[in-house]
Amino acid sequence: MKQPTVYIESSVISVHTARPSRNIQLLARQQYTHDWWETIDRYTPYISQIVQDEIAKGDVSAAAKRLKLVDWVPLLPFVDEVDRLAGQLLREKAIPFKARDDALHIAIAAIHSVDYVLIWNMTHMANPFKRQHIADIIRQSRFSNPIILTPQELLEASQ
Repeated sequence: MKQPTVYIESSVISVHTARPSRNIQLLARQQYTHDWWETIDRYTPYISQIVQDEIAKGDVSAAAKRLKLVDWVPLLPFVDEVDRLAGQLLREKAIPFKARDDALHIAIAAIHSVDYVLIWNMTHMANPFKRQHIADIIRQSRFSNPIILTPQELLEASQ
């Protein structure tokens, strides 16, 4: 049986490698992320060059920790269809233009038929009000529609 595939967006990697937070909500996200990461062998994980570029930014030692966490995870290639689908998500306002990389993450996962997009970005991607709009656009484009969810949601759904 084929393992489900998961595209790990940079916010998940950042939350996983961050120092424990004093903010109770962020601390809970960190714990869910760590708990999900312990189940990663149930999935075939992927990232993209965009993820690598995002996690390489900022404090040098923190960036090194983020990059090391996923240095074994394969990269999904950026193909022409990614730009087209991301552009459609932006034009149809499923994702705001200022969040172009978010549209690219979703498009990469859709183009490569990834089952899940794992993310902590509640504003543009894991937002329950945006998910249906995103799904409709992807479906109309005839690409595979990845399920966008948080580590908490995927962990709870798999139990």
